[in-house]
Amino acid sequence: MNDERKLLGLLGLAARARKLVFGTDRVCETARAFSYLGVVLIASDASENTVKRIKNCCKYYGIECRALQSGMDDLSHAVGKANNVSAVGVTDENFASAVIKLF
Repeated sequence: MNDERKLLGLLGLAARARKLVFGTDRVCETARAFSYLGVVLIASDASENTVKRIKNCCKYYGIECRALQSGMDDLSHAVGKANNVSAVGVTDENFASAVIKLF
């Protein structure tokens, strides 16, 4: 759980640096646009449809996709969003490598 807190803190830092995309639609749009996405993280309580859609998109475009132990509330709070965020994509190489090291 300590690594999960570090991970959420790192995601908060990435959000403040504007190096994240939020939500299923934005993650898939960014992948389709061939923009850099180092890793995509999905909240543990995201719907089955959301998980399937993101995993299929990541698989197709060769993007690493990981499931968090934290739910949407914790993820939303960490990245400073008021509404529930089910997925985030990291758009910076350095943040992405740091996130992957914490898994």
